[in-house]
Amino acid sequence: MKKVLITGGTGAVGQELIKILSSQNKYDIYFTYAHSLKEANKIAKKFNSKPIQVIDSDISNIPNNFDIVINNAGYGAFGDLTHTVDDKLMREAFEINLMLPFKIIKLVLPYMVKQKWGRIINISSINGLFGSEYTVAYNSTKFALNGLTRTVAREYANKKITCNSVCPGAIGEKGMAISAAKFYSQNDKEFNEEIAAYSKATPIGRTATVSEIANTIAFLISDQASYINGVCLPIDGGRLA
Repeated sequence: MKKVLITGGTGAVGQELIKILSSQNKYDIYFTYAHSLKEANKIAKKFNSKPIQVIDSDISNIPNNFDIVINNAGYGAFGDLTHTVDDKLMREAFEINLMLPFKIIKLVLPYMVKQKWGRIINISSINGLFGSEYTVAYNSTKFALNGLTRTVAREYANKKITCNSVCPGAIGEKGMAISAAKFYSQNDKEFNEEIAAYSKATPIGRTATVSEIANTIAFLISDQASYINGVCLPIDGGRLA
């Protein structure tokens, strides 16, 4: 069985990934969580997976022998113009969105190189592919994560290690779209208007589901995707088309 690490396992996409991969009966699944021990234990029991606590970018609890790494943990930072952004917020965004994936990739690469096989998936965002207002910390870290993805892809391709990122647009059920809509809204009416605006901005006319994101990742770690490398894949309903 392939040994898989999913960071941010208690989040919406993380939980869906654990659910989908556990149903395939070919992965030994580990996932990280920060503070929600009760939820982590519930997920571990339900899907026969193993939780690892990780605070910020401290990876001292993480083993180095994973065949597959999915860097899903993320930090959403939005709402301010660049000149008003606090340095502390920028550092926190880089710590979770860039340094944590970097440290984990650096940790597992020697094992992957030795066995001449590995899959690395970084969960970025379409905000890492185009500029947008009031999200300088989030955008900057997601652009950087895509740069990390492409560099690792080129450096380790000859070891049969692939590295790709997925770049979701708005995820309607949970996740960043909901968080952003709540942030920018004062009441239910404004919240619904924000969600409707995300759907209107997408040619397909709706936001994504967590299962659409998770199933794409499940394909990218499979043997069928062995020739896909260095891709920063928008999953955005055609918004960037």
